[in-house]
Amino acid sequence: PVLIARHRSRQRNRKVLSALAIVAVLATAIALMVPVISMTHGDLVCGLEEHQHTDACYEQTLSCELEEGDEHQHTDACYERELACDKQEHAHSDACYAAPTNADKPNSPVTKKHEDNSAPAKVKGDADKGKAPASGTVSASGKTYGVTVAYGKSAEIPAGADLKVKEIPSSSSEFGKYAKKAEHALGIDEGAAVYLRLFDISIVAEDGDEVQPASGSSVNVEIRLDDKETLEAPQVVHFGSKPEVLDTELSGDAVSFSTNGFSVYAVVDAPEPYDASVKQVADLSELAEHYADGFRLSVSRNASSPEYFCSELNNNSCFTLSKKVVDSAVWYFEPVAGQTNQYRIYTTVDNQKQYMKRKSGNTVELSATGSVFEVSQNPDGGFFIKLAGESRWLQYSNGGGGIRFWTDIANAANSTIALSYDSSFTPPFDVYKLDGKTYGIAYNNESAVAAAMTSDEKTVSSINRLVAKDMVIRPDVLDKDGVLLVSEESDITEWTFHCEKEYIYYLTTEVDGSTKYLVLDGQNLSLSDEKTDNALFTVSTGTDAYSGKIQLKSGSYVVSLNLNNSSTSNGFWGARNTTASTSWLNLIEKSTLDDNDFNLYTARKVSVSDNENVHNGQQVILYTRIWNDTTKRYEFYVMDYDGLLVRAYDSGDSIEWTGSMVNTALWDFIEYYDAETGEPNYYYELQNTQYGNYISPAQAGTPLADDTVGI
Repeated sequence: PVLIARHRSRQRNRKVLSALAIVAVLATAIALMVPVISMTHGDLVCGLEEHQHTDACYEQTLSCELEEGDEHQHTDACYERELACDKQEHAHSDACYAAPTNADKPNSPVTKKHEDNSAPAKVKGDADKGKAPASGTVSASGKTYGVTVAYGKSAEIPAGADLKVKEIPSSSSEFGKYAKKAEHALGIDEGAAVYLRLFDISIVAEDGDEVQPASGSSVNVEIRLDDKETLEAPQVVHFGSKPEVLDTELSGDAVSFSTNGFSVYAVVDAPEPYDASVKQVADLSELAEHYADGFRLSVSRNASSPEYFCSELNNNSCFTLSKKVVDSAVWYFEPVAGQTNQYRIYTTVDNQKQYMKRKSGNTVELSATGSVFEVSQNPDGGFFIKLAGESRWLQYSNGGGGIRFWTDIANAANSTIALSYDSSFTPPFDVYKLDGKTYGIAYNNESAVAAAMTSDEKTVSSINRLVAKDMVIRPDVLDKDGVLLVSEESDITEWTFHCEKEYIYYLTTEVDGSTKYLVLDGQNLSLSDEKTDNALFTVSTGTDAYSGKIQLKSGSYVVSLNLNNSSTSNGFWGARNTTASTSWLNLIEKSTLDDNDFNLYTARKVSVSDNENVHNGQQVILYTRIWNDTTKRYEFYVMDYDGLLVRAYDSGDSIEWTGSMVNTALWDFIEYYDAETGEPNYYYELQNTQYGNYISPAQAGTPLADDTVGI
C-alpha cells in the first residue's frame, strides 16, 4: 500500500492499516466544522486569487533598540519576521464556485444546505401559527449541552419560531476575544477562569429573521451542561451593547438566568477576584514616606490592563511582565542617603535581596548590588524611573518584549510606571481551586503522547530526578482548561494538591502505602517523608501557547522535563529557565475508557489532487486545521464517522490521533466514471469503512447521508 497508518497500543501486537490522509479545505464555519472535499465545480465566483503565504512573503525587520558597536552586534534575536505580502491568504472552497447543475450530478438531487448540527426545535405554545403565543418554550441541544428559553406573552415571540444555538469553539479567534471581555467584566485576571463556554443563542422566525424579546420584557434561559459537576459558582456574562454580568442560579445540571435580549453568552467559573480597591502611590512625597511597604510595579501600554513586573528575565535581558498579580514580584524602594527621590530597587529571590541593575547598554539584571534610580512624577499620573545621572529610563521595550532601559520617554504609555501597594491586593485562599484535587502531571508538546511524572526516582549526572513515562492521551473535550485524559487502566502516578495559602501548594502522592511529599531543592527533584520549605510550590497558570498548563516553582527553580534530544530518559528535574516550554505542564485525569480506546494512529499527508496515491478504492483519512486564537497556533483534526472532528496532531509529513480499537475515521475513496468513455467524470463518494454512510456537504442538518450523493 502507499501508506501505512500504524495503530499502536500497550499490547505487543499492532494492527497495520492502509490509509491516506487527504488535505481538506474548511469551506464554511458550519456548526460541526466539517471539512469539505471539492474536486469539481462550476465557474469561479469568489473573485479571489488562491494564495498561501510562504517564506517569500515575509521580511526580517530590525526590532532591536541598541546601536551596533563594541558592546553590541545584531544577531537573529534582534530581528522580527513581519508579513510583507499584500495578498490575502485564500484557498478555493465550494463556496467560491457556482453550483453545478442538477443534471451533472449522479443520483444527487439539489438540497438546501443547513448550518446547524441538529434540526431546529419548534415552539411549544398555545397560539395559532403566525400569532404571538401567550407563553411558550423553545429548545435546542448539542452533544454536550441543552438550552431552553421560556417566555410570556409580553415577549411577543411569534409562533413557529425556532431556537438556534451554536457553541463557539475554544479553538476559534472569537473565543479568545469573548473570553477576555468576560473575565474583564467579572473583574478577574486574564486567563483566571477555570471553566468557560460560549453560546450564541438566537430565536429565528419562520421568515428567517432573528427575533428579540419586546422592549421592557425578558425571557428565562436554562443551559444544561454535561460537565456541570465541575462548576462551583458559575456566572453568566451577556454580550449585548456591552458585557453585562447576569444574576445566575445553578440548580442540578442547569444554569438559569433572565435576559432581555439574545446574542452571545459566556458561562464562567472562576476564583474569587482580587479586592478591586487596589491602592496606588499618588505622589513623590507618599513614596518617600512609604518606600518600605512593598509595591507591585506595572505599565498599562496601549491603554491595556496593567501588566506587572516579574523578577524573571527573558532572553533579551528584560524583566518579564504578567497580567496576573500572583505571578509578579513585590519590589521595595531603598532610599539613597543624602539624596532626594533617589532609590535602589530590590525584590527577594530565595529570601535574598536582589537589586535592579543596568547590565550593559539598555539591558537589566538582578544583582547583590544595584543601580541608583531617580524617580519623577508624570503629571498625568504614575512615575518615570530613570538611571541616576544618565538618560536611560525603565520602560516597556517592544523589541525586547519586557522591561529594560531606553534613552527617552517619548512613548509615555510604555514608560509610565504605576506603584501599587502589595498589601492592597487580597487574593483568596486557593486561587486556582486545586486544594484537595488529585491529578497526574505530564509534559505534552502538541502530541498524542505525553511524558508523565512518576514517583520513581533516578540519578543522572549526579542530579536526582523523577522518571518520565510516555503515555497515550486524549484531550478532554468537555474541559476547557487543558486537562488531558489517560486510560482508566493506566498506572500513572497521581499527585494531590494541598493549598498552603493563596497560590502556594504542596503536592503528595502515595508510595507503598506511605504519603510522600514532592520536593524541589535546586536541580534535585525527589520525594520526602516530611513537608519542608522546598516542598512548597508557587503555582502559575499559562497564557497564549501555554494556555491550560501550569508551572510549579520552588525558590528559583521550576519542575521541568529534561529532554535529551527527543528522548525523555533523563526524566523530570529542577530548571532555572522559567521560560522553557518543558516547564509548562498539563494536568492528567483517568478517564472512564480502558486501554482499547487509547490506540495511537498515524497517517501520511497527501494532496487531494494526488491522482497517483488517491485513486478509486483507496482508504483515506480526512483532516483539517483550525487556528486557535488562545494558544496562537493551528490545531489539527480528523473527521470521524459521525461528522464530528477528533483532535489530531501534526507530525511533519504525517498526522497522529488517538482512537478506539476500530478505526472509525477511515473512508473509502470512490470515483465515478463516464458510462460511455470510461473516463473519470469528476464526481466522487467518501464512504465510511465501518458504518457505510457517505459524506454529503449539502445534506440538510448533517454532513452525512445514508445513500450516495456525488460530490
